[in-house]
Amino acid sequence: MRHRADDNGFSMNEDASAIEPVSVEKPSTASAFLLLQAIEFPVLVLKQDARVAWLNAAYERLFGFSASEVQDSHLWEHLVTPECADFARRNYRDCPEERTLLDMQKKNGKPAGVRWTNHLIVDAHQGTRYTVLTAPGYAGPVGNSSISTVADDSQVQSALQASEVRFQTLFDSAAEFIFVIDSAGKIMLTNRAVADQSGFSPDEITGKNIKDFFSEESKRLCDCNFPVLRERGYNRAQVEFVCKDGRGLQMECSATAIPDSNGRFTSFLVIQRDVTERQQAAKALADSERRFRAIFNSTFQFIGLLTPEGILLEANQAALDFVGASNDDVVGKPFWDTPWWSASAAEQDRLQAAIQKAAKGELIRYETEHVGVEGKVAAIDFSLKPVKNELGETVLIIPEGRDITERRRAEEAARHHQRESAHFMRLSIMGEMAAGMAHELNQPLAALISYCGTAYSMLADIQSVPADLVDMLRRAKEQAHRASDIIRHIRNFVAKGSTSTGPVDVDQVIVEMCSFLDWELRNSKVSINLDLDSQGRTVKANAVQIEQVLLNLIRNSLEAIHSARISSGQLTLKTRLLKGRSIRVMITDNGPGIDVNMCGRLFEPFHTNKETGMGMGLSISRSIIQAHQGKILLSKSDRNGTTFCIELPVFD
Repeated sequence: MRHRADDNGFSMNEDASAIEPVSVEKPSTASAFLLLQAIEFPVLVLKQDARVAWLNAAYERLFGFSASEVQDSHLWEHLVTPECADFARRNYRDCPEERTLLDMQKKNGKPAGVRWTNHLIVDAHQGTRYTVLTAPGYAGPVGNSSISTVADDSQVQSALQASEVRFQTLFDSAAEFIFVIDSAGKIMLTNRAVADQSGFSPDEITGKNIKDFFSEESKRLCDCNFPVLRERGYNRAQVEFVCKDGRGLQMECSATAIPDSNGRFTSFLVIQRDVTERQQAAKALADSERRFRAIFNSTFQFIGLLTPEGILLEANQAALDFVGASNDDVVGKPFWDTPWWSASAAEQDRLQAAIQKAAKGELIRYETEHVGVEGKVAAIDFSLKPVKNELGETVLIIPEGRDITERRRAEEAARHHQRESAHFMRLSIMGEMAAGMAHELNQPLAALISYCGTAYSMLADIQSVPADLVDMLRRAKEQAHRASDIIRHIRNFVAKGSTSTGPVDVDQVIVEMCSFLDWELRNSKVSINLDLDSQGRTVKANAVQIEQVLLNLIRNSLEAIHSARISSGQLTLKTRLLKGRSIRVMITDNGPGIDVNMCGRLFEPFHTNKETGMGMGLSISRSIIQAHQGKILLSKSDRNGTTFCIELPVFD
């Protein structure tokens, strides 16, 4: 129960719409009964079902009903007007409001409007709840008392004794602390629960000021509230009662003034209910809520709570941040109408069907995609987990999404690497086969060259030989030599061979390589321009490896020109000696250039924009050049073409 300070600085109940049960313990004497019987204002006690349990003499005097006449009847049967019966039935069947205005009905049929203050007490042994109605501000005219119509004193005494027994039973069954104090706060009477639960004996309690049992803070609160209690006749507050062993009990306290015959507030009825366990439970719940919030909002996964109908109750911070939303933007809406699903109507329909299945207790899991802030697309492993009650009914659904975008990329990269590794293995096998074929073809080519040479020599001794025949034999011999050179070149290129280095004429390597690529260049309709000027200097290198690098760069240029459908492709290879220290090789094409987003990762393994590429060519090329103490870089790339530069130290 929350409290606030009123205009006078006194603690008042903030929630006055309803009151909670206040348990009261039984006194050791009938003094409390006599005290309530002597009260000049009416007191009415109702059972849990709003049946009459007891009423005091003032009620009998003011309204004409005796306790025996209305006992066990509902409040609305005899004690209120017919017009007020429905209101009384609704208000008193459950937890009544703290204060109610009822049109009471006297025994003679006349109505009387009464403003009642309601107190709830609980039987500590049976758990039965009672409602005590008091009306300190109501005092009707003396007279017309039904008690005065009792035949003789013995009947009066018998009725009073029966009423006293009923009240004493009720008072003895209460579980909370009950005090009767005077206007100075001195305890005049207390019930047995105070002694049983606090450890103080009745003698240690009676005669002491009630503040003596409060904590320092509660004493100050009491000093503030007591003037309000004397003035208004009623107040509520929360205090800490200190037991004999030093334990502090958090008590919800209500106090009602008991006026004397002159209407002055000379004594007060104080009821204190122990709410220590409730407060501890509330604190534990708050701590648990904070821990839950910390976990709920710190996880990187997307988590929320749904009703079985699919209404979003809550979403964690990670999910909200992904779409740039707040709880106010999404809570209370159908989950499929929230930003996580708005990019696809098909996914919205799929989600609605999944929620219907989850509401029936089925665990749902599938992969989907969410579009986040700035169009970021994330692959999500999504699930719907039903939460069931003890009856097996689904009461909540937990939607959970795990971002698997990076995992998907890694899996795709692994699959790509596996495909390319298999391709590389096939190429290695083809290389071995090519080396073997080159060896096998070399022998018949050698024989062909020998036969052509012999025939050519024999024709020289024969007169009148057609000139065309001699020319054909000469050309056949030249082409056989060319075929032999190509096969030897292939065998040297694919052979594992030695990785030893020596003086290499870069210009000569380029010329031989272009001869090797002559057919490919002509077929691609790309013209090649050579501007070679190494000034006769060599580099210390492995010729086959340098050729492999140059071949890779030239083929990349040819593919770029072909993919851009450039009809007049051009390729320029240029060499220059740089200050006598290194030789620079520049390969320039007039292709479409390289995407600016690719330039920074151009030499990374498995990074390519070609559908059939491995993404290893430039990475291997850089490794080869760096192993030769050189460097390779992208010198220029724009829509007019690309230039790669290689620098190798000269051989001294």
